[in-house]
Amino acid sequence: MDSFSKAIELQPGRAEFFYNRGLALEKLGQSEKALDDLRKAVELNPKDADTLNNRGMLLWKTGNKEAALEDFERAVNLNSKHILARKNLGEVYLSQGLHEKAREVLEKAYDQNRKDGEVLTALGDACVSGGDLGKALNYYGRALRYASGDEQRSTVIAREAIVWEKRGKLDRATRAYEKAMQSATDPGIRDGLAAKVAELKAAMQQEKEQRRR
Repeated sequence: MDSFSKAIELQPGRAEFFYNRGLALEKLGQSEKALDDLRKAVELNPKDADTLNNRGMLLWKTGNKEAALEDFERAVNLNSKHILARKNLGEVYLSQGLHEKAREVLEKAYDQNRKDGEVLTALGDACVSGGDLGKALNYYGRALRYASGDEQRSTVIAREAIVWEKRGKLDRATRAYEKAMQSATDPGIRDGLAAKVAELKAAMQQEKEQRRR
């Protein structure tokens, strides 16, 4: 950290020094100081898509969703091939209930890289939001091929489970939740998935009992 600060002291007009210190501060959990540095980096170099995207991500994490949206849109306008900025923009649109807009942005990111598991997952989410459950399963299935670790695999499988549950296929949903639980590395997530499995098994048992009457 001291080396970044020293570099800024010597050359306060270099945007990359503020950018690098901002990223370091974010890793230390100092969000406000990190934002100050990223704002300065954008001020010094307003046409850098990476800086705008990273500032947008931090703004999003700190709850400033409108400002985050502006940064992601600016980043994409400056660099139409910035896949991460497109993915982030799509997820912001999705959080606002704009599933068609989200899907349009995410499909462009997918066209640029058809093996990005996170983009494929986000596309699946956009399809679920729009009610296109069959297409969502298609995207989630492809996302699994390119998942970059157990946690991402668990996330995608859990999304598939949600779709099966929405379709009323409780048995398939249960199996998917169990599979997601096996891949989950976070104890809290595992506990949540286990609770969901127990809930669906109870629901299926209740259905069986009702059919016997």
